[in-house]
Amino acid sequence: MNIKTISFIMELIIILTFPTTAVGANIHDIIINEIMFDVNPEPNGLPPYDYLELYNRTSKTMDISGWHLILSGKMLELPANSYIDGYGYAVISSKKIGEFISGNLILFLSFSLKSEGYIALTDTNLRDIDYINYSPDFISDEDKITGGWSIEMIDHDLPCLGRQNWSVCEDQSGGTPCRQNSVSYKTVIDETPAFILDISVISENRLEITFSEQLEPYVILNTSIYRIEPYLEISSVEIEGHSSDKLIANLYQNIEPGILYFLQTVSPLEDCAGNTSVCSSQFGIGYAPDFSDLLFNEVLFNAPDDANDYVEIINNSNKLIDIQQLKFGYTSNTDNLEKTKYTKTIPKKFLKPGEIIVLSSDCSGLADIYPYHDTLAFINMDNFPNLNRSKGYICIATDENNIIDRFIYSSDLHLSSLANENGVSLERMSPKRATNDAGNWHSAAQTYNFGSPGIQNSQFRDIVSESQDVTMTIYPTIISPDNNGSNDYVNIHCYFDEADVIINCHIYNRQGIRVRHLLNNVLAGTEQDFSWDGCNDRGARVSSGTYIILLEGITPKGDKIRKRGVVVVN
Repeated sequence: MNIKTISFIMELIIILTFPTTAVGANIHDIIINEIMFDVNPEPNGLPPYDYLELYNRTSKTMDISGWHLILSGKMLELPANSYIDGYGYAVISSKKIGEFISGNLILFLSFSLKSEGYIALTDTNLRDIDYINYSPDFISDEDKITGGWSIEMIDHDLPCLGRQNWSVCEDQSGGTPCRQNSVSYKTVIDETPAFILDISVISENRLEITFSEQLEPYVILNTSIYRIEPYLEISSVEIEGHSSDKLIANLYQNIEPGILYFLQTVSPLEDCAGNTSVCSSQFGIGYAPDFSDLLFNEVLFNAPDDANDYVEIINNSNKLIDIQQLKFGYTSNTDNLEKTKYTKTIPKKFLKPGEIIVLSSDCSGLADIYPYHDTLAFINMDNFPNLNRSKGYICIATDENNIIDRFIYSSDLHLSSLANENGVSLERMSPKRATNDAGNWHSAAQTYNFGSPGIQNSQFRDIVSESQDVTMTIYPTIISPDNNGSNDYVNIHCYFDEADVIINCHIYNRQGIRVRHLLNNVLAGTEQDFSWDGCNDRGARVSSGTYIILLEGITPKGDKIRKRGVVVVN
């Protein structure tokens, strides 16, 4: 036998004796696949020992000797001759449970798992291969929350998805170490792209960026994918702790107080399920509010059955206001304000100049009732009170000794001619007049369905005037109501110098015969828009010709308003 033959035989013996190794394993080649962290009471068919199962997602046998397991900060180094076959399993535990498994067992006498924590698997260079933050919340079955059941990954193709991709074991033994997971038959669907939940300013040159879900580190650790306007440059990015949904961004420049910054990814980020999106959010360092920087702007204290009371707050300053410590106070006892109870802080960081927020226990019904609104301004508060339907005291404050604005509201402030105040909000007329000036509050306009949550008030007046005049604009002045999408109706815009005007609008032909009663005793806002579609009161199209638009109104003081306009129907 020659030397070459002997050498070939020796190489063959080595190949058959020792597992092949994978050089430079990629992230998620080996995954954390099952966790048994609570064995009290004992599992039905397994010994009462914590264990962790790893799964090899590749076809190659992986040598994981010298790799590290990080258990909530504690690091264990995997011993020599640790390996996992292609598409195979390895179980890590402190006791011999070999008779219960059909794969490799890696023993650590000091191995134990907490009821919740962080687990990471790293290679010899401490590069993350897989990681998971687990907790009892992964177990949704109330019958199994007491212990004795493992948690299992559902879909191996979505290893970075997190909580959504895990479920409690369904096998009657309590776990499936070195076997196919009992929940693998389930389907996990993730069609929602990742987005930025929040950006917090940690210091003058550090940010904490929180995403809606875990993202791969190689996706989010590249500083070049982020752009900040006004310009700030990110010097480095690091994952906070071991959770890949939180980043710490270090900046070259300092964040200037009072400036609202905008961070955006320059290209779409891909999540674990392959969904892509451009992520963006705002951040800044706001100023603490001074007295009257924030004002009550609207109050609904007699909500209809299908909605809830709300208050509206506006930033009346030219500053970016920090409201992280802001609280809402309320009492129905206006004779003893010491009984005021304060909510928890409002769940929002800052308000831009002129920005409005709407506070309620549940804002979901407001959009259905009030056609003019802004849902982006809506904020739900779990402890928001039910407001007294006749009278009450409300305030916004950082604490009981630092009141920013206060208001004693009353049903007496509503328009006296209202037949029913149910569902009618009180709107502030001008931010330039005092909050508790009774003449500065009016019932919201009927054409807004008596409320304007999140937008400029229907009764808003920037400059208060004592005159009673009206401006009426008509456009277009020639219409052809043939439903072809061009000039099918006339738009009528009115501007009143005074709020709470009751208006009527009539359409007359050239013979002076009324063909349409367009508005009938409508409570108008200071600005009012409506339209005429060229039809008479019976809904039939009028004949071609010239028509007179007559607007009539009565102010709260009893002054009469009268305005005419002309439109031609072709």
